[in-house]
Amino acid sequence: MKNREYEELINLIEQWYMYLKGGYTLSQALDFSLQDKFDKNLKTSLEFMTDDLNKGISPEKAVTRCSGDLPEFFIKMFQMASRRGRLTQTLKNLKNYYKKRADYRRELIKKIYYPMFTMMFFMLMIFISLNFFLPALIGVYQDMSLEMPYLTKLFLSLNDFLTLPVIILLIFLIWAAGILLKRKFLGTKTSYILFDKMPVLSSFIRFRLLGAFFDSLLLSLESGTEITESIRQSAEVTENDFYIKKGEEIIADLNSGRSLAESLNRWLPIPENLQEILLGGERTGSFLKAVSFCAQYCRRKEKGYMDRFSVSLEPALILILAVMVGLLAVVLLAPLWELYGSFAGI
Repeated sequence: MKNREYEELINLIEQWYMYLKGGYTLSQALDFSLQDKFDKNLKTSLEFMTDDLNKGISPEKAVTRCSGDLPEFFIKMFQMASRRGRLTQTLKNLKNYYKKRADYRRELIKKIYYPMFTMMFFMLMIFISLNFFLPALIGVYQDMSLEMPYLTKLFLSLNDFLTLPVIILLIFLIWAAGILLKRKFLGTKTSYILFDKMPVLSSFIRFRLLGAFFDSLLLSLESGTEITESIRQSAEVTENDFYIKKGEEIIADLNSGRSLAESLNRWLPIPENLQEILLGGERTGSFLKAVSFCAQYCRRKEKGYMDRFSVSLEPALILILAVMVGLLAVVLLAPLWELYGSFAGI
């Protein structure tokens, strides 16, 4: 989800929660919230949902009007909470849940994405300079029967390979590799081997996925969702094939009579200290508190590793940018200085 979509969703949930808490019906809450500005498609879906509620259709069925415009996880939580009579409390929990996700996304963009965008911008500037500015200099040198500096000629020969189609292909391959990594390998033993030389990054990935799983599991269980369905939904929220597959393994264990804590510890890469907390929470009847602690612990660890990764990334990025700017300056200024010397000698 984008920042704007998070803001709209949080605003909508907050309004519904306040109106329901104030004693209004869900239909009235929708009517009041429609006075605010929302995305056109979402507003149309909410209007259809309001019409369905006014016709006497159940909230669980009416909310399906928003499928595609609201997250699937939100719709499932809404349906379950409505059936169990826990809608007001679940809306409050959903508001906090999506606020945490939105805050995390903003921090991730600020600490990691912006530096990467900066480097991509400099690479684009180098490409433009080599393909639009240098050719003009080459024309001047050819007209004056002068020889280009060696370093400039070297960069021009390399630039012959960096055509626009090649750059577009490289960007596409990097994007596809990122999607494949996220869907297939993050959280698996393969990813831990792949990032074995980058322990901060591998730990960040591990706790990010675990945190997303535990956050969703807590919210799902609190809404009254059946355990196996909660596991399935929480695994899907991670958007990771490894977790989705392991979620099915956990469900199979539960159906065979194994306890939830044992099943989670068996199939997911949960740290040993959290394994003991889950087992203790299940034995003492405070499993939800154990899951809540695990979610908070994973988020704290994830943030710590993100901070460490960004601290390591910044000096490396500064060094790379300095080298890129220096090379670009040499490549562009060397011909100009030689050209100036040629004019001075005339």
